[in-house]
Amino acid sequence: MIILYVFITAVSLAMDAFAASVSCGMTDDRSKVTLSIKVGTIFGLAQFSMFVIGWMLGHISQEIFFFLGTWIAVILLVVIGSRMIIEAVKRWKKEKECRPLRNWFLIMLALATSIDAFVIGLTFAFLGTSIIVPALVIGSVTFLLSLIGVMIGNRLRGHLDNLAEIVAGLILIALAIRVFISDII
Repeated sequence: MIILYVFITAVSLAMDAFAASVSCGMTDDRSKVTLSIKVGTIFGLAQFSMFVIGWMLGHISQEIFFFLGTWIAVILLVVIGSRMIIEAVKRWKKEKECRPLRNWFLIMLALATSIDAFVIGLTFAFLGTSIIVPALVIGSVTFLLSLIGVMIGNRLRGHLDNLAEIVAGLILIALAIRVFISDII
């Protein structure tokens, strides 16, 4: 039963990374296999690491991290999404091709979508739950869903042409709004 709970938690944590990876697939015209592995690895490692860090810092007040984590995620997602939209509009005016996503951009995006894994890590620490299996499941599920997300985004890019990056930026801003609203409710 516990492994089922961990798997469900892993899938729910990976949904933001999945949506962001769809955006990555829509905006980068590199080989979808190479990009999928790269994005999956970065996102999977970020979820894994943030979960472990949250678990390790579980002795610090949970309320502080809930408050700060939400705002950090919202700000990062809005900034990254807005930047994608602005860059797409600039490129659209100049009619340039998509540029490859930079590593720092992928890392920032992965961290922004992994704040909730940090908070879940804190929660698991407070519950006295073991860390090894949940961390591995969370990292693996995020890797797989991100890999699939990039491939889906890559397919969508061909159908959306110049609008792909704008749609990708809007997806990230929608994620930020969802994180903000879920914190209020």
